[in-house]
Amino acid sequence: NSRGFKTLPITGQTPEEEREKAIQRLESDDEDKLDYLFTVDVFNEGVDIPRVNQIVMLRPTTSAIIFVQQLGRGLRKVNGKEYLTVIDFIGNYQNNYLIPTALFGDSSFNKDRLRRLLNAGSSLIPGASSISFEEVARRQIYDSIDATNLNTLNRLSEDFELLESRLGRKPMMMDFIQNNSRDPFHYVDYSDSLLAFTIARDETFSVPDKYLKVLKYLSKHVCDGIRLEEGVILEAVLSHGSVDFNYISDEIERIGNFKTDHDSINSAIHNLNLHFATERANNQNMRISEASGFEILKHNANTNIIEIGSTLSACVDDPTTKDYLEDLVQASTSKFMTDFEPSNYVDGFLRGSKYTRKDVFRILQWDKRPNEQNVGGYIVSPDKQNCPIFSTYHKDENIAETIAYEDRFINPKHVIYMSKNNRSLSSPDVCAMRDHKETGMRMPFFVKKNDDEGKDFYYLGELTAIPENFENTTMPGNNGTTVSVVKMEYLLDQSVDFRLYKYLIEAPQNLNVS
Repeated sequence: NSRGFKTLPITGQTPEEEREKAIQRLESDDEDKLDYLFTVDVFNEGVDIPRVNQIVMLRPTTSAIIFVQQLGRGLRKVNGKEYLTVIDFIGNYQNNYLIPTALFGDSSFNKDRLRRLLNAGSSLIPGASSISFEEVARRQIYDSIDATNLNTLNRLSEDFELLESRLGRKPMMMDFIQNNSRDPFHYVDYSDSLLAFTIARDETFSVPDKYLKVLKYLSKHVCDGIRLEEGVILEAVLSHGSVDFNYISDEIERIGNFKTDHDSINSAIHNLNLHFATERANNQNMRISEASGFEILKHNANTNIIEIGSTLSACVDDPTTKDYLEDLVQASTSKFMTDFEPSNYVDGFLRGSKYTRKDVFRILQWDKRPNEQNVGGYIVSPDKQNCPIFSTYHKDENIAETIAYEDRFINPKHVIYMSKNNRSLSSPDVCAMRDHKETGMRMPFFVKKNDDEGKDFYYLGELTAIPENFENTTMPGNNGTTVSVVKMEYLLDQSVDFRLYKYLIEAPQNLNVS
């Protein structure tokens, strides 16, 4: 007030008569008009002041619901009111990941989706609204998303109970999706399947352990929303018992508006039969199919007929297991189709989407999941058909010097990438990567900002080598030595979306957010 503004404070102790008078003064146009009302724990809901055209949030808002309620006080329309301005001071609290949840109405708690929403900004806000973040605020939100564990047992249980109460029954995966709730695959990450999570909460709810194991493998390695073919095949077999490749191709085109091929369908069958995924057994990484002995599908290569296998047939005989299998398939298809755009789909990968190394090798139709210790930043497939390249743009400060490769963008379409150490221009892998245009070897490019983002990498497109810019060089080794590496240069088939590009190259702030 000493600065010339006319303001009043209102708290829970302010008498009702004084509150009403203050509201009248805020909406009036005479000399007694108030510029601002300062409120504490009041006016979050149930108050109607249509002419409010500015809201300033000065304290931490730890609930997305309350955030929206507070913002909603200014959203009423009235003649003469052309806009609402909301200024939120978010820098002094830790739950910054709630900002995209509140602003975009997304309650999935899917970290990648939250990053996408923040990255897209005003382009995803309907109408004439716009959002502007100070750079430090944007970085703090990204850091909060990276650092916060959104899948604790308490958080998962709260969302499960809320939906269970709303539905009056145990929620299925599609219930979470259709009610705009949390990403149901978080329950897969935590308990191997939603059914396993449900059984852990209610011991009267059960199925045979063998069926639960089948659901675990299919949930974690097959019907996970990464590829459409597996879900379409499984749903078709569950519905019809047996189908042919033409039926699957038609369904893929109907659902996803893109054409698949026989190699992709064969790869999906391979994955459904648990031949690709591995687990530790007998002190070695074994195909899950070998370790478990499960038969999910039967496939006649001569007729291209796909039939239900003995293990899956037994699961279907149990009504509960069948319900959860069908629900899993629908959830997988729904997840794949979320944000799917055929024009950004490149032979199995969606530009800007995130994939683990396991996802990448599965989509590239490798016969068996490779040991990730053998992959490093890249690996040429045994048949020389592809070489996926992975880059962590901002390396951990404590990373060994011998693997602190200085990969970098020159611009959104031009990349410098360093070979593994102890390589030269004559090394077989370097030769294969330099000469890939002649051999037709595919080189998809995957990048993550830093290790705080977890195991997922953004797919940015396909690389083409610039052979004349490959050159021998060195980098620091152990104990003051140097090791030989090759500096390689590539062009992307398409420039990286500028917002994603800016996010990736911007140095992280390393905030301590719990």
